[in-house]
Amino acid sequence: MYRHWDERYRESDFVYGKEPNDFFKECLNDLLSGKLLLAAEGEGRNAFWALQQGFEVKAYDSSSVGKNKALALAVGYENTFDYQIASHLGYKCPKESIDVLGIIYAHIESKHRRLVHQSLADSLKSGGHLILEAFSKEQLGNTTGGPKSIDLLYDLEEVKSDFPGFYWKLSRSQSRYLNEGKYHQGKAEVIQLFGRKQ
Repeated sequence: MYRHWDERYRESDFVYGKEPNDFFKECLNDLLSGKLLLAAEGEGRNAFWALQQGFEVKAYDSSSVGKNKALALAVGYENTFDYQIASHLGYKCPKESIDVLGIIYAHIESKHRRLVHQSLADSLKSGGHLILEAFSKEQLGNTTGGPKSIDLLYDLEEVKSDFPGFYWKLSRSQSRYLNEGKYHQGKAEVIQLFGRKQ
Protein backbone atom coordinates (compact mmCIF):
# COMPACT_ATOMS: atom_id res chain seq x y z
CA MET A 1 0.00 0.00 0.00
CA TYR A 2 2.81 2.43 0.84
CA ARG A 3 4.13 2.14 -2.72
CA HIS A 4 0.80 3.41 -4.04
CA TRP A 5 1.02 6.50 -1.84
CA ASP A 6 4.69 7.10 -2.60
CA GLU A 7 3.86 7.15 -6.30
CA ARG A 8 0.92 9.48 -5.82
CA TYR A 9 2.84 11.93 -3.68
CA ARG A 10 5.77 12.03 -6.13
CA GLU A 11 3.65 14.30 -8.32
CA SER A 12 5.02 17.83 -8.21
CA ASP A 13 1.79 19.37 -6.93
CA PHE A 14 0.25 18.76 -3.54
CA VAL A 15 -2.28 16.25 -4.81
CA TYR A 16 -4.93 17.07 -2.18
CA GLY A 17 -3.99 20.74 -2.01
CA LYS A 18 -2.23 22.72 0.70
CA GLU A 19 -5.35 23.92 2.49
CA PRO A 20 -6.72 21.88 5.41
CA ASN A 21 -9.79 19.71 5.05
CA ASP A 22 -12.67 22.10 5.71
CA PHE A 23 -14.54 19.78 8.12
CA PHE A 24 -11.37 19.28 10.15
CA LYS A 25 -10.75 23.03 10.17
CA GLU A 26 -14.31 23.83 11.24
CA CYS A 27 -14.22 21.36 14.14
CA LEU A 28 -10.73 22.30 15.29
CA ASN A 29 -11.73 25.96 15.41
CA ASP A 30 -14.13 25.04 18.23
CA LEU A 31 -11.36 23.55 20.40
CA LEU A 32 -8.62 24.93 22.61
CA SER A 33 -5.11 24.26 21.38
CA GLY A 34 -3.36 21.22 22.80
CA LYS A 35 -1.75 18.00 21.63
CA LEU A 36 -3.07 16.71 18.30
CA LEU A 37 -2.50 13.39 16.53
CA LEU A 38 -3.25 13.01 12.79
CA ALA A 39 -3.51 9.54 11.24
CA ALA A 40 -2.50 8.92 7.61
CA GLU A 41 -1.48 12.57 7.25
CA GLY A 42 -0.01 12.35 3.75
CA GLU A 43 1.40 15.65 2.50
CA GLY A 44 0.73 17.50 5.75
CA ARG A 45 -1.99 20.00 4.87
CA ASN A 46 -3.93 19.46 8.11
CA ALA A 47 -0.82 19.18 10.30
CA PHE A 48 0.66 22.46 9.11
CA TRP A 49 -2.59 24.36 9.50
CA ALA A 50 -3.06 23.01 13.05
CA LEU A 51 0.52 23.93 13.87
CA GLN A 52 -0.21 27.51 12.84
CA GLN A 53 -3.20 27.53 15.22
CA GLY A 54 -0.98 26.70 18.17
CA PHE A 55 -1.39 22.93 18.38
CA GLU A 56 1.45 20.57 19.25
CA VAL A 57 1.16 18.15 16.33
CA LYS A 58 2.04 14.47 15.93
CA ALA A 59 1.34 12.66 12.67
CA TYR A 60 2.04 9.39 10.94
CA ASP A 61 1.78 7.94 7.45
CA SER A 62 3.22 4.99 5.54
CA SER A 63 4.73 7.23 2.82
CA SER A 64 8.18 8.78 3.22
CA VAL A 65 7.47 10.88 0.11
CA GLY A 66 4.39 12.29 1.79
CA LYS A 67 6.37 13.01 4.95
CA ASN A 68 9.05 14.91 3.02
CA LYS A 69 6.43 17.10 1.33
CA ALA A 70 4.72 17.66 4.69
CA LEU A 71 7.92 18.80 6.36
CA ALA A 72 8.64 21.06 3.39
CA LEU A 73 5.43 22.95 4.16
CA ALA A 74 6.84 23.93 7.54
CA VAL A 75 10.27 25.07 6.29
CA GLY A 76 10.88 28.56 7.66
CA TYR A 77 8.09 28.26 10.22
CA GLU A 78 9.16 28.62 13.85
CA ASN A 79 7.71 25.27 14.91
CA THR A 80 7.44 21.88 13.27
CA PHE A 81 5.62 18.60 13.91
CA ASP A 82 6.57 15.08 14.92
CA TYR A 83 5.94 12.99 11.78
CA GLN A 84 6.55 9.24 11.95
CA ILE A 85 6.66 6.69 9.13
CA ALA A 86 4.38 3.85 10.23
CA SER A 87 1.46 1.71 9.17
CA HIS A 88 -1.90 1.94 10.91
CA LEU A 89 -1.09 -1.26 12.80
CA GLY A 90 2.49 -0.24 13.50
CA TYR A 91 1.97 3.24 14.91
CA LYS A 92 1.97 3.47 18.71
CA CYS A 93 1.02 6.50 20.75
CA PRO A 94 1.06 6.56 24.57
CA LYS A 95 -2.35 6.08 26.13
CA GLU A 96 -4.29 9.17 27.17
CA SER A 97 -1.57 11.49 25.87
CA ILE A 98 -3.36 13.67 23.30
CA ASP A 99 -6.22 16.15 23.32
CA VAL A 100 -7.45 15.84 19.73
CA LEU A 101 -7.40 12.95 17.25
CA GLY A 102 -7.87 13.67 13.55
CA ILE A 103 -8.67 10.83 11.14
CA ILE A 104 -9.21 12.46 7.75
CA TYR A 105 -9.58 10.11 4.77
CA ALA A 106 -7.54 7.32 6.36
CA HIS A 107 -8.28 4.18 4.34
CA ILE A 108 -8.18 1.17 6.67
CA GLU A 109 -9.06 -2.39 5.67
CA SER A 110 -12.26 -3.57 7.32
CA LYS A 111 -10.52 -6.48 9.06
CA HIS A 112 -8.18 -4.03 10.85
CA ARG A 113 -10.42 -0.97 11.14
CA ARG A 114 -11.89 -1.56 14.61
CA LEU A 115 -8.52 -2.47 16.14
CA VAL A 116 -6.85 0.60 14.64
CA HIS A 117 -9.65 2.95 15.67
CA GLN A 118 -9.68 1.64 19.22
CA SER A 119 -5.89 1.91 19.50
CA LEU A 120 -6.05 5.51 18.30
CA ALA A 121 -8.95 6.27 20.66
CA ASP A 122 -6.87 4.93 23.57
CA SER A 123 -4.37 7.72 22.91
CA LEU A 124 -7.03 10.34 23.66
CA LYS A 125 -7.35 11.80 27.13
CA SER A 126 -10.75 11.68 28.81
CA GLY A 127 -12.55 14.76 27.49
CA GLY A 128 -10.45 14.71 24.31
CA HIS A 129 -12.03 15.11 20.87
CA LEU A 130 -12.19 13.02 17.71
CA ILE A 131 -12.61 14.53 14.23
CA LEU A 132 -13.21 11.96 11.48
CA GLU A 133 -14.16 12.27 7.83
CA ALA A 134 -14.14 9.32 5.42
CA PHE A 135 -15.75 8.12 2.23
CA SER A 136 -18.92 6.12 2.82
CA LYS A 137 -19.84 2.92 1.03
CA GLU A 138 -22.19 4.95 -1.17
CA GLN A 139 -19.10 6.54 -2.75
CA LEU A 140 -18.30 3.31 -4.60
CA GLY A 141 -18.55 3.95 -8.34
CA ASN A 142 -18.10 7.71 -8.07
CA THR A 143 -15.09 9.32 -9.72
CA THR A 144 -14.66 12.16 -7.23
CA GLY A 145 -12.13 10.45 -4.94
CA GLY A 146 -11.65 7.59 -2.56
CA PRO A 147 -10.92 3.88 -2.71
CA LYS A 148 -12.34 1.68 -5.45
CA SER A 149 -12.88 -1.20 -3.01
CA ILE A 150 -15.93 -1.50 -0.74
CA ASP A 151 -13.57 -2.98 1.87
CA LEU A 152 -11.97 0.45 2.35
CA LEU A 153 -15.22 2.42 2.49
CA TYR A 154 -17.15 3.12 5.67
CA ASP A 155 -20.60 2.79 7.19
CA LEU A 156 -21.54 5.43 9.76
CA GLU A 157 -22.97 3.13 12.41
CA GLU A 158 -20.12 0.64 12.06
CA VAL A 159 -17.53 3.36 12.57
CA LYS A 160 -19.40 4.85 15.54
CA SER A 161 -19.34 1.41 17.15
CA ASP A 162 -15.52 1.48 16.93
CA PHE A 163 -15.51 4.35 19.44
CA PRO A 164 -17.59 3.28 22.46
CA GLY A 165 -17.92 5.82 25.22
CA PHE A 166 -17.94 8.86 22.94
CA TYR A 167 -20.51 11.65 23.04
CA TRP A 168 -21.22 12.69 19.46
CA LYS A 169 -21.52 16.42 18.87
CA LEU A 170 -22.01 15.66 15.18
CA SER A 171 -22.65 12.35 13.45
CA ARG A 172 -23.81 12.20 9.85
CA SER A 173 -23.62 10.55 6.47
CA GLN A 174 -24.11 12.99 3.62
CA SER A 175 -23.38 14.14 0.09
CA ARG A 176 -20.93 17.02 -0.14
CA TYR A 177 -18.80 18.75 -2.74
CA LEU A 178 -15.05 18.34 -2.41
CA ASN A 179 -12.43 20.75 -3.70
CA GLU A 180 -9.17 19.31 -2.38
CA GLY A 181 -6.49 19.16 -5.05
CA LYS A 182 -6.85 17.06 -8.18
CA TYR A 183 -8.01 13.80 -6.55
CA HIS A 184 -10.88 15.07 -4.37
CA GLN A 185 -13.09 17.00 -6.78
CA GLY A 186 -16.87 17.08 -7.03
CA LYS A 187 -19.87 15.54 -5.33
CA ALA A 188 -18.92 12.76 -2.91
CA GLU A 189 -20.56 10.56 -0.28
CA VAL A 190 -18.92 10.88 3.12
CA ILE A 191 -19.37 10.25 6.81
CA GLN A 192 -18.43 12.86 9.41
CA LEU A 193 -17.95 12.43 13.15
CA PHE A 194 -17.08 15.02 15.79
CA GLY A 195 -17.16 13.67 19.32
CA ARG A 196 -15.79 13.84 22.83
CA LYS A 197 -14.35 10.92 24.75
CA GLN A 198 -16.14 10.45 28.06
